[in-house]
Amino acid sequence: MAGYSGYSRSNNAVAAERDGRFPASTLAARLRAFRRFRGCTASDIKWLLEPSEYHHTSKRYNCTDFFDLRDLAEADVRRALRAEIAGRKEYFRLLREADSLGLSVFRTPDGEEWYAIPRKWGRRFAEADQVDLSRLRTLLEQARGE
Repeated sequence: MAGYSGYSRSNNAVAAERDGRFPASTLAARLRAFRRFRGCTASDIKWLLEPSEYHHTSKRYNCTDFFDLRDLAEADVRRALRAEIAGRKEYFRLLREADSLGLSVFRTPDGEEWYAIPRKWGRRFAEADQVDLSRLRTLLEQARGE
């Protein structure tokens, strides 16, 4: 079924959506309708699932990966997705708390080391504490005076 449906998607992409295969952003939006998956993003879908196929989209014939909704039928996959969403929510909660305590939290350019420093210091690495999420929790408890 070659051809285009308007200017946005190929006819094959339209047929794939009818059959339960969607781009990551559309699949994430559909999952967010369920309470357990609130906060699901396209990056979560791309991290967890392998694309089942690709289709051309837009008038420039971009290739867009499509993911099969049936792949989420397995309990382990759903559990991993919920854990990823919960971990990201916890991370952003800790960042907001660090901000409210006047700390700046950032990663080094290679993405390996985490730092939490008082905002007044700027980004001088010599005075920074290397942290991971558990260390960030500890730093926040110390900053709160617990």
